[in-house]
This record gives sequence, C-alpha cells and structure tokens, in this order.
Amino acid sequence: MSDYRKMAYAEATAAVQAFIADHPGYELEDEDREVFAARLPRGTNFVLFGHHEDQPVVYKWYAADWGLKRFRNELAALEHFAATRCVPKIHAVAPDQLIVMDRLPGRFVDEEMIDALGVEGRQSLSRDVGRAVGELVVTPLPGGPAEAGLFVGEQIIPWGLDLEQAVNFYTDLCHRDLKVFPAGADPLYGESLYLVEAQAKEICKQRHIIFHEDLHFFSHRGRLAGIFDVEMCRYGTDLMQLERLFLQCGPKALDWESAFASFSAVTGRQLSEQAYVFLMAMAMFYFH
Repeated sequence: MSDYRKMAYAEATAAVQAFIADHPGYELEDEDREVFAARLPRGTNFVLFGHHEDQPVVYKWYAADWGLKRFRNELAALEHFAATRCVPKIHAVAPDQLIVMDRLPGRFVDEEMIDALGVEGRQSLSRDVGRAVGELVVTPLPGGPAEAGLFVGEQIIPWGLDLEQAVNFYTDLCHRDLKVFPAGADPLYGESLYLVEAQAKEICKQRHIIFHEDLHFFSHRGRLAGIFDVEMCRYGTDLMQLERLFLQCGPKALDWESAFASFSAVTGRQLSEQAYVFLMAMAMFYFH
C-alpha cells in the first residue's frame, strides 16, 4: 500500500469512527483485505463500507485540502439528481468531509455479464440505463445558469459556464502538444482537433444541463442498480451526456439502439446527422 493510501485509509477510518460515535445506528464493516488491496487509490477521496441499521451504506471521505471542492460538487450533484431516484440516497453528511450514502448492489457491466444476460437481457439492461441517463438529462436547473454556477465554482479543472470556451481551452492545449509529443505527428490527431473545434460551435443549440461526465453504474440481477460517482458532474449539454452513454455501448457492452430508444422516450431527443457528428467529436475530445 502506498504512503498516500495508508494516510487516506487512516484519516478516512478516523473520520468515519468519529461520525459513528455521534450517530447511533451506523456501523463500519471490517475490511476484506483482498478486496481492500485491490481497490484503486483515489486522488481526492477514500471509500469505506458499513451499515445504517439494516441498509448497506458507503462512507465517502474527502481529503481536507484538495478534496473539498469534490465533496461540495458531489453533494450538490446527489441533491440535484435525487428526485430521479437513479443516484444513491444521502443518509447523512459530515460537513466538508464525509457523505454517507446508499451502497448500490451489483457490479460494473462487463463482457462476462453481457454474455450471461443473453440478447433479451442485454437489451433490457440497456433500456434501463438509457432511461436513467434520460432522467438525468431532463432534471431541470431550478436556478438556471445560476445553479450551474455552483458546479463551476467547485471544479478543480478549468471549466466554466461558456461551454464552447471550455472545450476550446483544452483543444488549445492539445494544439501545443502537436509541436512536442510524438502523437502530434499523426495527421488524425490534428484533424480530430479541428473537428472538435468546429463542433464546439454547436453547443449553444443544445439543451444545457448538469451532466455526469464519469458515467458509472452498477447492474444487479440484470437490472440497473443505480448511477454513482457524481463528483465530476458539471455544466454541459444533453449531447455531451449522450456521448457518455454512447461509449458504454458495443458488441460486448450495452446495446446502443435499445439504450437510445429509452433515452429518446424520456428526453424527446432525436439524432440528426449533425448530432452524430457532434457525438463523434466529443468522443475524440475525451481521447485527447
């Protein structure tokens, strides 16, 4: 275990134990050492498991310095999407440090799961996920751009309310890479940047939302258990969110047609040729 992980584990455990001492009904599970050893280190947070009475919960602890903005952003996103019932329910909060939330059953969707589900099961799960992502998209911004400003203020990466400018900030950085890194010698690298820049001009025509960039979800018994890890949510558009769903689809992953049909039924979004080009551009944007 790295020194950082040891520190994070010790501080997270101490914070959770202090919380439990003040909140009867909560408990912390003993760690399964094999599971713990395999857990990836987190830059801003650390996750521990336990129970609130008979409900399995996650204790998500954030580092006191650079984790603070992620804490505030995740809390805002969980509250923003709470009415969809697609994200974990908050049980309790220790200000600026700890969120206690539902622990979702199941696991990530992988090739083994897709094979086990069969054709109909895969399509059914894909419809579940598409419907849930659609619910995120149609969640209104009660304060309009003012509410979105909360998410902008708590980002630890440059990303403002002017989305075209935000995208172009990163394409400008990539243009500099063209002169320095070997990847810049590949003509596709430069051409894809020009495509992203051209498509950024389409952002103003799209529905503006809080979008979940790190779209993670669990499946349990062939159904969607929930969407989680919302700490990176920020101001975006419906097509930015749809691109995140699109990348979860493939021959050994979710079925795109089924997922999009449910998404479209919830959001009313139809895909023109121009919209498909935008999806491709955003996919290239993230690969850069």
